[in-house]
Amino acid sequence: MTDQAPLTPDEAAGATPEARIRVLAEEVLAETDLFLVDLSVRGWKGSQVVEVFADREAEPGTGVDLDLLADVSRRLGFLIETEEIITDKYRLDVSSPGLDRPLTDARQFRRHVGREVALRLASGETVEGELMDATPASVTIQPMETTGTKSKKQRVASGDPVQVAHADIADARIQLPW
Repeated sequence: MTDQAPLTPDEAAGATPEARIRVLAEEVLAETDLFLVDLSVRGWKGSQVVEVFADREAEPGTGVDLDLLADVSRRLGFLIETEEIITDKYRLDVSSPGLDRPLTDARQFRRHVGREVALRLASGETVEGELMDATPASVTIQPMETTGTKSKKQRVASGDPVQVAHADIADARIQLPW
């Protein structure tokens, strides 16, 4: 898992449009309970797409408020235009990462406690199971296995819980039940 150090405003002034927008997004999000998960600028001049994925540290089972995302989008769009970072037509998409995107920030794990995850470790090993706990330093996974017949499959605990440091996680994804 990677943590990118934000650019200072002076560094951003000579940086790429993506880096400059990242600085603005961090500033806008700092005024909310959201944090930046990922940002990309793709496409060509006149038809660029700016994608911003924001999440929040929250209790398990809670999500990101759509009204808050809309407000972030309005404020960020205003700043992009005011700073003249993109002067042609562009589309700004601000959303939460969704369950199909990898968990890339340690702060994302807490609200997914109770869900099944698959971790690929830096060592190449894979750990799959229920996310039991998440701290700033590590996660605890209860390994699971599938039992039963084809029509009545069940996931049951298998073995002792495994604690994994965030620094050892190369990729983490929510396992969708279907």
